[in-house]
Amino acid sequence: MRPGTTIRFKGWALLIAGALFAPFPAQMIELMGATLGDAGAIMTRLLGLLLLGMGFSMAFGPKPVPSRSEALVYLLTDFIALSLLYMASTNKVFNVLGYVLAAIYLLSAVNFFYYFVSQRG
Repeated sequence: MRPGTTIRFKGWALLIAGALFAPFPAQMIELMGATLGDAGAIMTRLLGLLLLGMGFSMAFGPKPVPSRSEALVYLLTDFIALSLLYMASTNKVFNVLGYVLAAIYLLSAVNFFYYFVSQRG
């Protein structure tokens, strides 16, 4: 698999997630086994818009392979998302879907770690 293929794939996954979270925040969180209040719905809509922006930049960006600094930023954000999803799932806030999303973020973090260490800087 070419190096940029995983970046493009993640970009498309973020576009799909953002397209679902922005208009349907409560339904998406309920699908994961949790409930939202009014403030949570607003924050989840913002998350959806953020995912859309990141998805567009990764799926349609000019270069498919991130630079060393970009890989570090993606690695850190994926690790934070992985940690939060894992904590929410182990504390029974999210159901099995939370573990699945955590596993996806783990694979993505490993991918960006590879990009980070493979480039000389």
